[in-house]
Order: sequence, then structure tokens, then C-alpha cells
Amino acid sequence: KVWNGTVEGLGELIENDLEPSACHVEPVLAEMFSDFRRLSDSRFSLTGSGSCIFCLPATGASFRTGEIERIEQLARERSSRALRVGFDCR
Repeated sequence: KVWNGTVEGLGELIENDLEPSACHVEPVLAEMFSDFRRLSDSRFSLTGSGSCIFCLPATGASFRTGEIERIEQLARERSSRALRVGFDCR
């Protein structure tokens, strides 16, 4: 696959082979991914072995109004541990 220079194209290239294993070990991750993907058509993935979930907006380089807040609230509700939930939208 070759990146076409767009955010959407970058999202199509992101794949973490460890995601299924991380979701098996920590089922709340699978639940969070399912909920996030239901709420948003942004691309969600794990960094490395799963220390962080990140997302790329699906439409251009911005999120829809209220989308970040809905995702952040869901993450807080789903997390069974003291997780840092936040966004860096730079």
C-alpha cells in the first residue's frame, strides 16, 4: 500500500498486528474499540502493544462538533483503571 497524502489515506495504512492479542488480554479494549467505532467513523488503533489508543479523524483533518467529547466520555465510562483520557489535536 502507498500513502496518497491524505488523512483518510493514512488511516487506511494503519494496522497494528498486536491489536487482537491486546484485546484478548484486556477485553475492555475490544469493548472500547467497538463503542468508539459505533460513535465515530474516525480510524482508531493502538500504539505498539497497547499502551495508548489513538484516532485519526475520518473527514479531512478535523472532528465533527461534539465528537471528541463523546469519545472522551465513553473512554472514561469504559475504563476500569485510572486511565488518562485526553486529546491532543495539534
